[in-house]
Amino acid sequence: AILQLDLAFRKIFTLQNSDFGPLIRYKSITALPSKPRREILTRTEQTNNRIGQIIENGIADGSVRPVHSLIAQHLITGALNASMEINRWRRVEDIDLVSLDYFNVFYFGLANR
Repeated sequence: AILQLDLAFRKIFTLQNSDFGPLIRYKSITALPSKPRREILTRTEQTNNRIGQIIENGIADGSVRPVHSLIAQHLITGALNASMEINRWRRVEDIDLVSLDYFNVFYFGLANR
């Protein structure tokens, strides 16, 4: 499960920090008309729930230590959303190495010991 999460997080992180990103600025979502706003929020919730399911699968298979999956899900999705401003925090020369550094706190915190 950790490898699955790592792949997903690094892809989203890279997209957030590419010319195609960010995916969405949550501060601006209220400016959308209600129908597209609901559609985006529904897709976002589905994605967030999938992350929570992967965490729960990892707990079940022993690759993730027992944590409250909903809290972990929210922490990680918040970090993904915040990652769009990584270049304000540090110099980004190699986006893949930066993403590894960025998510290490979650991997070491979630990995079964």
